[in-house]
Amino acid sequence: MMPRIRTVKPEFWESETIGCLSFGARLLFLACLNLADDEGLLRWNASYLSASAFMYDDIDPKTISKWMEEIVKQELVYPYSGGKVEQKLGWIIN
Repeated sequence: MMPRIRTVKPEFWESETIGCLSFGARLLFLACLNLADDEGLLRWNASYLSASAFMYDDIDPKTISKWMEEIVKQELVYPYSGGKVEQKLGWIIN
């Protein structure tokens, strides 16, 4: 999977779904948009997301996992396992 350059549309900030996320989960979701490939797929692993999105911050993996749960609860990412090693992946729904 190759990350792509993305732009955030102004409607993102107006979305009530996005507004239900905590500040950290919102920032993590923006990072997910940037890390996902053209099909909206990305590695859905707290350690990977922490290292990719928050490399300069000391954030507890439990906090990242909590933010991931918020994102899933708002149905923004569909988590699943795939491939021979059952790698944890996420699909950005819209």
